[in-house]
Amino acid sequence: MLAWLHDHERLFEFTLVGFAALVLAILPALPAIPLCPILIMTGSPCPFCGTTRSLWSILHLRFEDAWQFHPVGYVILLMVARRFSLDAFRNIDALRAIPAIQLLERRPVEHTLIALFFASGTLRFLGFV
Repeated sequence: MLAWLHDHERLFEFTLVGFAALVLAILPALPAIPLCPILIMTGSPCPFCGTTRSLWSILHLRFEDAWQFHPVGYVILLMVARRFSLDAFRNIDALRAIPAIQLLERRPVEHTLIALFFASGTLRFLGFV
């Protein structure tokens, strides 16, 4: 029962991420209005303001713009790529023997990416990036 539920959660997660990536990829431009609810409500940017625009820029191959909007876009891209690659290769024993795949399966990699995500947002909020 739990394996079935886990597979459906994974399918939902991939569908949601795929739909968001598709929408960002086909939009010719993002709206000029702020997308951050904290910025809208308080007038102050949150540590992650610019992340959506950064991801949009990456999907449109505007890498310099993506970095200027927010460096965390690249960290999010790495986290999503890691998640998709691990699920794609999890049942292929020959690929699981590759050292790079074994490294990606370790939890410290995931924790490092999450730490980079929050560190990047915090440094940007404090004005260092």
